[in-house]
Amino acid sequence: MKQIKINKILSKLLLIGALVSPLTSYADYNNGSFYIDGAAGLGFTYDLPTGATTIAANAGYAFNRGLALEAGWTGLPSTQFGKMFNYNIYDIAVKGSIPFTNYFSLYGKLGTGVGYSTWSVTPAASNSAYWSSGSATTWIGLVGVGANFRLSNHLGIFVQNNSYIPFTSQAGSYGATNASMVGLEVSF
Repeated sequence: MKQIKINKILSKLLLIGALVSPLTSYADYNNGSFYIDGAAGLGFTYDLPTGATTIAANAGYAFNRGLALEAGWTGLPSTQFGKMFNYNIYDIAVKGSIPFTNYFSLYGKLGTGVGYSTWSVTPAASNSAYWSSGSATTWIGLVGVGANFRLSNHLGIFVQNNSYIPFTSQAGSYGATNASMVGLEVSF
């Protein structure tokens, strides 16, 4: 009985391998290439009670399979305390990758940038630090991790988690933010 289960598992693994094999035979990273990516997901900010839809876009240059430099934007629009909050992060980061195969790699990001928050008040707003409309800017650090699956020489999908940590504190600026996203990368 155990032998039958093991055979079924092995046959399924062989089938998956046969289906994935054509993808892996032509997938390869371009060295010295520009890339752009877009992602969406969910983000949480320490100072706010609920999560926010998160969207991001990056443009970068991959020097080789292991090292890239990128500039990006991440936006977290949400409604909190009966008010509209927007948090926009503009960053620059060094991205280091560990390729396990020609089509799969893990990566980490380390960078810095600016977090710009805005909020608008409604009559039902509670008495809080954000009671009136306004904005704040803070200097942030970026630490991120992710995984990239190359579909071809020019196309990949990825999952990533970025943490944005404020270095300075200004009245009204948001606290540490965590953003988990899924996206698509195109290289040229």
